[in-house]
Amino acid sequence: MDHDTPHQTETFLRLFAKHEQDVRRFLFSLLLDREATDEAFQNTSVALWRKFGEYDAAQPFVPWALAFARLEALKQRDRARRGRLVLNEGLIERLADERAAEQDETESRRRAMRDCLDKLPDTQRQLVRRRYATTETVAALAEQLGERPKRLYKQLERIRAALMDCVNQALAETSDVEGAA
Repeated sequence: MDHDTPHQTETFLRLFAKHEQDVRRFLFSLLLDREATDEAFQNTSVALWRKFGEYDAAQPFVPWALAFARLEALKQRDRARRGRLVLNEGLIERLADERAAEQDETESRRRAMRDCLDKLPDTQRQLVRRRYATTETVAALAEQLGERPKRLYKQLERIRAALMDCVNQALAETSDVEGAA
């Protein structure tokens, strides 16, 4: 990839910054050692940057990045064979597969939650954001809105239940579509 173009560099940096912690957690789940994780993360970061020209923007970034991280974890394991805690390659592959599946499910849940939040009436969506996207307490929020805290708790409880139903329904529909394919 020609990394000299500002757009390509910016695209990579935005994707990488957004998913950096996912890659780190994935590596740590495979290596179980902070130093090994840090080294593998650095090597993975460099590899992602070098190979970004091969990335298909139509595909999710995280699975692509985790494939590089998996390879780097295996290399790190080989380098650390002399260490006291070394997971065998089969276990690393199994853990990597499980972690990648969890990441896919987490991303599906996030997408469904965003879609379900968008379906809420504006007043409910703003209430959810004010309560959960900030450090604002229900008591403080109730006071600002001129509501009783108990009533606000009940309202938030109903909204959470509706969101959970919506997310579960969206995930069920997604798995039905994938099962039919």
